[in-house]
Order: sequence, then structure tokens, then C-alpha cells
Amino acid sequence: MIDRKEKIWLTGFIIIVIVVTTIPYILGYGLQTPEWRFSGIFFSLTDTNSYLAKMLRGAEGDWLFRTPYTAIEQKGIIAFLPYILLGKLSSAPGQYEQLIVLFQLFRISGIALASWAIYRFISRFIKSIFLRRFGLFLAVLGGGLGWLAVAGFNQIWQSRLPLEFYSPESFGFLSFLGIPHLLFSRALLILGFEAFLFSFPNRQNITQTLMFVVPWLLLGFFQPISLVTTWVILLCFIASLSIIKRISTKNELRNHYRYIKNALWIAVITMPLLLYNTFVFRIDPVLASWMKQNLLTSPPIQDYFFAYIIILPFSIFGLIKFWKSSKEKFLFFLIWIILFPILAYFPISIQRRLPEGIWIMLVVTALFGIVSMSRKWKQFSVVILSLGAITSILIIIGAIQSVLAPMAPRYISSNEIESIHFLQKQEFKDEIVLAAFDQSNRLAAWTPVFLITGLGPESMNLEQVSRQINHFYQNQMTSSEELEFLKQYRINFIIYGPEERELGIWDGNIRSYLVKLFENKDYEIFSVIGN
Repeated sequence: MIDRKEKIWLTGFIIIVIVVTTIPYILGYGLQTPEWRFSGIFFSLTDTNSYLAKMLRGAEGDWLFRTPYTAIEQKGIIAFLPYILLGKLSSAPGQYEQLIVLFQLFRISGIALASWAIYRFISRFIKSIFLRRFGLFLAVLGGGLGWLAVAGFNQIWQSRLPLEFYSPESFGFLSFLGIPHLLFSRALLILGFEAFLFSFPNRQNITQTLMFVVPWLLLGFFQPISLVTTWVILLCFIASLSIIKRISTKNELRNHYRYIKNALWIAVITMPLLLYNTFVFRIDPVLASWMKQNLLTSPPIQDYFFAYIIILPFSIFGLIKFWKSSKEKFLFFLIWIILFPILAYFPISIQRRLPEGIWIMLVVTALFGIVSMSRKWKQFSVVILSLGAITSILIIIGAIQSVLAPMAPRYISSNEIESIHFLQKQEFKDEIVLAAFDQSNRLAAWTPVFLITGLGPESMNLEQVSRQINHFYQNQMTSSEELEFLKQYRINFIIYGPEERELGIWDGNIRSYLVKLFENKDYEIFSVIGN
């Protein structure tokens, strides 16, 4: 299916993507100064810090996920397992640096796996080597009209960000830049559906069986919500096949029963983890709060229209060609594309996550249409679809610009590093620390403490807690109210630094229930007597 020359080209493409997306990281380390140390991250800082924090919890002995961003006691669940397992490869000293390296290796591995999986999938439908390569280019770098917002036409989106700039589910480049578990999730989803369409479990062929089973088994550990997408697509696809099989007088759907068997295999493989997640998120109060606060709502429908307006005409033309070539493949892609708006606006808090993989489906159907065009129209199509890559180019330029000036939040001051090193002592492990939101978010990536804020979805009762933190640092509590607040969340240590000063002028030295443990130019750390 993929010959040696293609494999060599694919390897070169993967290396180029890795190098390009790693440039901002390299620049960040090259430009750090004694006063400002590069954090190792520049993109989606809040989420990336939380991934590093999960790795650190794994390094400290956790096997089940417990978020460090709440003081509520937790039993732990099976979640974020790849990050927890990676963290176990690190240890002090220099543990934060090790976590960054492991995270980058995870990202690089994800780039390789996702690129290989997508190219394999495209190759199943497209014979033209050039269009296979162009398809992978689109899958990684392609986009819509988002670049027009940078060119001065932001009024099209009514001052909202275009999808390309914040939604890795809708396209792909953001995941390649810095969200490794989504790279693995997409790769496994694509590999799983490739196996569904072209293979089947075979007792006589263990390799074939593993190629079918493993992607679906692992997908639930990397991105459980993708299992919901999988089930919806499979149910609708099998239902459509059954209806057409029943009403058709022609024997056009020869693989109908094999698809049903494959879908049953997938259901058996994925059901335990899907049921587990459904169950624990309903009965656990911390997880229930997480789901309530984890708001990833889809933008207005016109934003999706401008995101896909370039590729959609080609995809529709490709669907027409699929109808003439293979009714079963036509139905598969048609169902996925039709389900897209239903999934995108399904009434759950994380609805934006559900249309995962839609970009790959649009790319494949567009390519299938382009194959049958004349040479002139092929060239025209390639030029038009390539325009979407302008957004990815702008994103990488913006990423480079973001690290050129050593300053917060991508860089961490030497005074903050000093305060963090103080909290990395063994006696602070698993203690509960009070700090502002951004400080809490970073701190959990550096030292294994628990915070009461720091990450929107995972900080239980965030709105109430944030209000209490503001009142505390703004001196809007009486002494008894302060003590009650600290006791309520079992807070043992308090940080007062630049981000806490932005909340209010507060003085821990005049509070009799506090003992100062650490002080430098920017930071003070206090211990709470009695807690």
C-alpha cells in the first residue's frame, strides 16, 4: 500500500514538522537569562501546566488521577494515564526539566504516529502519490479562512477568534504544536476506523487482530470522549447500511455483515471504559463539578462555515464520486459529515470535543473528488486548498514572537524559581497551598502540592472559591472569617507574590496565625499555625 519511496518521504515530512514546531521551544531556551528562565512551554499555558502537574503526580507515586487543583479529598480515577505513566520516568533533582523533555518526546512521538496514521488512511482511498502527500499536508497544516482575521477582517467573526486559533478538534495544527494526547487520540481514531473499514479480527492472524483491537482499546485512555463520537458514527452507519440493504433490490452492500461484526467488536472493546467514565463522573462530587465547569461549547455555526468553506465544495464533489465508486464508503463519509453539526451542538458541556476527526474526513473526500479532475482543475484545487495553511504559518510566527521577549508568563523570574525551590522540599509534599489562580496553575507543575484553584474544570466550586480568594487577599474578611476560610479548605501555607498583589494589598506579617517561612524581593511564604 505504501512503498519504500513513500516511507522515505513520509519520514522526511515528519522530521520537518517536528523541527518547525520545535523552533519556538528552542528559541525560548536560547533566549532565557539569569533573571528570566524559560518555562519550556509557550502555547496553551494553563492546560499544559496541568499536563505537567499530572505527570508530577505520577512521579510522586499516584497511579490513579487526582487533580492537584482542589483541596477536596479524592479517591482517584483511571484518567490521564499516559501523563501519569510518563511522570514515573522522572525524579529529583532537575525533575521539572525532565518533565518538559518527556512531554516533548510525547509530542514528537504523537507527531510521528498521527502523520503515519493519517497518511495510511488517505492511501486507502487515493492512488495518486502527489495527492496523498498533499492530503497529509492539509491534514497537518490546512485550515479555513481564519487568516483573514489577521489580515484585518475580524468583523467576519464579530471579534471572536476563528476556530483554527483555538480548536484542535476542528483542524490539526494546534495539536502538533503542543497537545500530544490529542495527537495520539486522532491517530488511534483514524487507525481504528481504517481497521473497521478494511479489516476484521482474525483468530488465525494475531497481528491482524491486534491491529484491529489495540487502537480502540487505547483510544479510551487517551481521549475517552472520542469513544462517544465513535459509537454515534458506527450506530448511524450500521443503521443506514441496514436500511439500504433492506430496501435495495441490488446486491451492492457486500460487506454489510462484516461491518456489523466489526462494530460489535468495537462495542465490546470500548464499552467497559465508556461505562466506567460515565459511572464515576456521576457519583464522584469532584468529577461532577469538573463536568459542570468544563465548558467547551461550540461557536456559532457561521464560524464552522468560514472554517470549512474552502474545502466543503471539494468534499461534496468527492462524495458524489464515492457514490459512483463504493456505496459503503460513500455512506461512511456522508454519515460522518452529516453528523458533524449534530455532534458539534449536542447539549453537553464539552460539545466542541465531539466532532473529532471531521477535518480528516473532509480532506479525504476532497482528495477523492480532485482525483477525477483534469490537470488544470487539479492545480487550481491544490492552490485554493493550500490557502488554508496560511493560518498555521501565522500561528507558528506568533509562537516564535511570543518567546522573543523574556517575560512572564512564558518565562519565570529567578525570584519565583527561588520560592518554588523552597516549596519543593519533602515536608511540603501533598500540603495544601493558597495562591492566586495563575500562580496555583504553575505551582502544581513544579512541586507536588495541592491548591484550591488553578484550573477551570478541575478546581471544584471555582466561582465560589475565586470569590473567597479575592476577599482574602483584598482584606475583605474579618480575622475569624479568614481563619474559617483557611480551616474550610485545610490550607497549610500561603503565598504572597506579584499575582496575589494584583488581587489586593495584603500583609501576612500582621496576622498572628501566620509564621513567615520564606521571603525574597517578590515572594513571601507563610505557614498557618494550627492547620
